[in-house]
Amino acid sequence: MGVNVKQLANYFIGEARKASTSLGRAHILREGAAAFAQLSGDPRNVHAAKKLTAVGLEFVGAASKAQQATITDFEDLLRTTADAWEDLGQDAAFGQGDMNVAAVARDLAQADSSDEAKIVSIAPQSFNKDATLGRSVLVKYAPTKEEQAQGIVQSQTVAFWQGSKREAQAMTVDVGPTLFPTVPIPEIITSPIQGRAFASVEYGSDGNRTSAIEIDVGLGRRVTVVGNYISVIVGMDPPPIFNSSPTLTIGASIGAFAAPSQAPVTRTVYFSTSDIDPRAPGVITILKQIPPRSVQLLRPTSNAEDLPPSGGFIIISFLDIGGNGIGGLRYAIGAGAALNPFPFVVPYSAFFCLVRFDGVTPAPTQALPIYLPFQLSL
Repeated sequence: MGVNVKQLANYFIGEARKASTSLGRAHILREGAAAFAQLSGDPRNVHAAKKLTAVGLEFVGAASKAQQATITDFEDLLRTTADAWEDLGQDAAFGQGDMNVAAVARDLAQADSSDEAKIVSIAPQSFNKDATLGRSVLVKYAPTKEEQAQGIVQSQTVAFWQGSKREAQAMTVDVGPTLFPTVPIPEIITSPIQGRAFASVEYGSDGNRTSAIEIDVGLGRRVTVVGNYISVIVGMDPPPIFNSSPTLTIGASIGAFAAPSQAPVTRTVYFSTSDIDPRAPGVITILKQIPPRSVQLLRPTSNAEDLPPSGGFIIISFLDIGGNGIGGLRYAIGAGAALNPFPFVVPYSAFFCLVRFDGVTPAPTQALPIYLPFQLSL
């Protein structure tokens, strides 16, 4: 009965992992190197002599640094071995020959029945020690030099993965606060601090890569994307009052499976008094870009809800890429607020939006800030 070379490599690596000392690991790895060297000299394996020699040399290299070698090193070696033999198909089996393959086969049979041999992973081979699949970072808008020295940043990459073409698949990104700030309740009520944390996600396959898609972090979001490349940056939007940004611990993780969330993923566009167009103060706000992949506008919030009932409207207008108006909606405040048409489908060719006021009393600026939460197709 023939033995598969992947199994044989797995056997020697598994035995090396079980060794209690570095000298024991080195001895077993040298035995593996000798076994592959013997196979490469067998006339029956002449078609694969070069690759058998290459695998043997890998074992030699692992044995030479066995004192520093870790389990991860052995697993990486096994992945390399599997790749080297992938294109051999049925030729990846060899006969018993002069070496004691029968004893190895018995060990392999025992190993196949162990709990360790039953472990199966769907993660791509490139999910290794070099991939940053997740971490967290302290984030604050415009941190001071002293805060930067403490490791606080305005934005930073927290997860990154680049795989091969054949590894393109559904991947899930989970992002959110890893530590919530501990602030006494009275301070929350009176504090001007606003934490507008966001995550910027890029992904794609082969020659296609999306532009940065920003999502609200809020209390946590999860999205599923497709590709063999993912980059996740977390950061903080400008607060309405300069120097009023909190410091939050935000993190992200990448998983090799599809786990779409039932809750909508959003990106909020903020309109405040600083966005008033100087050509029409108190009447028209400046244009703002609609977040990429927006499909619906969820119910906005604004200070207008605190104003006396006036029967006025906040008008949200959508414009195309050339700045031409393509419709919008009138957001009623006061008695007619219950009739607001939300969620509202964003026009397919819309790129920009702006806010106007109609019959809002007292002054329209008292309705600001306005938060437009766009639902994204993620």
